[in-house]
Amino acid sequence: MTARSVDTLVTGGRVVTASDVVEAAVAIEGGKIVALGPASMLPPAERTIDAGGKYVLPGLIDCHLHVGPEYDDWKTAPVAAARTGLTTLLPFVIYDEGETLPQAAARLREEAEALSVLDFGFHFILNHEPRILDGIPDAFRLGVTSFKLFMTYKKRGKRMVSDEFIAKTMERLARLGGLCQLHCENGDVLCYLEDKAIAEGRTAPTDFPATCPDWTEEEAINRAVLIGRLTGCPAYVVHLSTKLGLERIIVDAEGKPIPFGAPSLETLVPLMYSEGVVKRGLPITWLARVLSENPARIFGLYPRKGAIRIGADADLTIWDPAPEGTIARTQHLGIAGFTPYEGWKVRGRPWMTLVRGQVVLNPQGEVEPKPGAGRYLACASPLPPVSGAVR
Repeated sequence: MTARSVDTLVTGGRVVTASDVVEAAVAIEGGKIVALGPASMLPPAERTIDAGGKYVLPGLIDCHLHVGPEYDDWKTAPVAAARTGLTTLLPFVIYDEGETLPQAAARLREEAEALSVLDFGFHFILNHEPRILDGIPDAFRLGVTSFKLFMTYKKRGKRMVSDEFIAKTMERLARLGGLCQLHCENGDVLCYLEDKAIAEGRTAPTDFPATCPDWTEEEAINRAVLIGRLTGCPAYVVHLSTKLGLERIIVDAEGKPIPFGAPSLETLVPLMYSEGVVKRGLPITWLARVLSENPARIFGLYPRKGAIRIGADADLTIWDPAPEGTIARTQHLGIAGFTPYEGWKVRGRPWMTLVRGQVVLNPQGEVEPKPGAGRYLACASPLPPVSGAVR
């Protein structure tokens, strides 16, 4: 009797997880991974993808980007991301004046579902508006489980929040099992130093570092960590730019830092591979850890996303390690108009990506799906990330 066939078989590649690299084939049926093992032992397939000489990574995730009126929109950002090998986006979004969080979540989901070629979820940015906190439970039920607070930007309307607001937000999130993300800088001190520099005519780019001494970051991280400990809420430090701030996080080992960078949507993956794996000798498993499994764990998508295992979504980034290239703004789709990495040499490129078993990026570098192919991802509570030495 002939064995039942599957939709797709990915063969010949080296399957990479956060801990291992194995020679295996991946069988896909109905948008899910249904089997792993030697190709000879897997069922026949309607379509076979030969990934010989390439890495087969769990679909890569960008969990720190902004999509909205001031940034790339839902049509541009997912296509730009797809061209670099990303398969899932978790952007920061904002609510309109007078909107509740559930109203904003519904509106944003409708907008994104109509345009995105990639799967997506949301992080909400909360302004210093006590009334907005009442909508957190409903937003959580709609699948938005992570919220970002700014401890700086005092002159940007209601963007900067007080310690009391942080505590009240964290208290609610702790009860629900949510995650609080924080931009940690002492906003009052930074505002004072910026005003002083402007009054004295110190406005050149080289004058900027003096307006944000390293202790203003470390001090704010310390407050965030302690308020998180007080309320029992996981705290995630979204930007880190100082050694002092990093040392504070290492001591406590509760906020999980990620590099700050802007714009970086179209340079994240090539730089992580070239600078991390090629130049610094980090194992390819590290790439799967920091760009796939850990983002999925921290933001409540694991094991549906971030894993190559039976039952997971068939999201794969098939990476060709051989090609060489140069980063250039002219190759980018985003509206920023510049890249801080102009002219950097990079190695490797995404050869193909699949989202739920469907080809998104093909070997010719074309994004195949039409706008609206992406699906909304309802996030759950965070799981501890994979930690420890990578080699």
